[in-house]
Amino acid sequence: MNSIPSMGASLATSTGDVMKLGRQFLPSRQQVIYGYTHRLLNETAMNANSFAMQVAENYFAMTAPHMRDKKAVPLRMGHGDDLADALKANGQALRRYMDGTVKTLPADLEDAWVLSLPEPYRTAAVKDRRALQLSVDDTPALRISQLMARARALHAKKPIRLLVVDHIHDFKIDAKLARFEYGEIAQGLKTLAKEFNCPVLALGQLNRALSNRQDKRPNMADLRESGEIEQKADMIIFIHRDEYYDKNTHMKGIVELILAKGRDVEAGKSIFLRNDYAHMALRDREGDLPEPPEPDRPASRAGGKPKFFGGARRGAFGDQD
Repeated sequence: MNSIPSMGASLATSTGDVMKLGRQFLPSRQQVIYGYTHRLLNETAMNANSFAMQVAENYFAMTAPHMRDKKAVPLRMGHGDDLADALKANGQALRRYMDGTVKTLPADLEDAWVLSLPEPYRTAAVKDRRALQLSVDDTPALRISQLMARARALHAKKPIRLLVVDHIHDFKIDAKLARFEYGEIAQGLKTLAKEFNCPVLALGQLNRALSNRQDKRPNMADLRESGEIEQKADMIIFIHRDEYYDKNTHMKGIVELILAKGRDVEAGKSIFLRNDYAHMALRDREGDLPEPPEPDRPASRAGGKPKFFGGARRGAFGDQD
């Protein structure tokens, strides 16, 4: 696969006189996406209206109907006589995004847009988009005090909007004081959330005893050192995939988010999403959950002879003869 050079810092002023003035005031992520789209249209035979229709098809395929905001995303599908009008309307809609007329690019539409870029433009756009706002510190066995110091230093350079810790049980602790150490870790992360005014998402491990239960759905007792984490966390969400434990389950491709704790959520409620393995993402799903299969009925006795219980003969439905 061929690669194309990164667009770098000159991106906002390298896409033509028509778009550059409006686009240089857009968020960096959008500048990356629009820049590679402009390059695609200039360097290939791709038609703008055709590309816009591809974006629309991906958007509608990825987004459940009840999650689509027609006012925020003015795209449409067309068939037959309506196809030409849809092509034109979608092309105009994408131009309004690219010239800066529309400032906000919804997350679902952003994903569909990037997915619609052919290679090598897609890979280059993904790489540049990730490099803009993502900072990764993979230093092993940090203490919570070290993480807090590094996060504050990074926040001083550019405000942190989301802090993700993968995972809370990878911190360096004194095993003899595990209960208190995890309490200190949870409190430290909560302090950063308040200090930065941003969400802090901390992943964690579950106890292995979970796999020995008949019901594999996790609960708060399954968290390692659950008492301290449960007390400090504002929200606790468990992720459960039934097909991980049962390959023949009727819930294939469905991921359950269990809202175990939260101030503004209904504790114990579950949200069911669709697992999009191809793009390593969770998507909204439509319709009701699949019905579980009916349990197998016991096989009838050979010859259809009635059963005898305690010397009394009963018919097929248990009526006394």
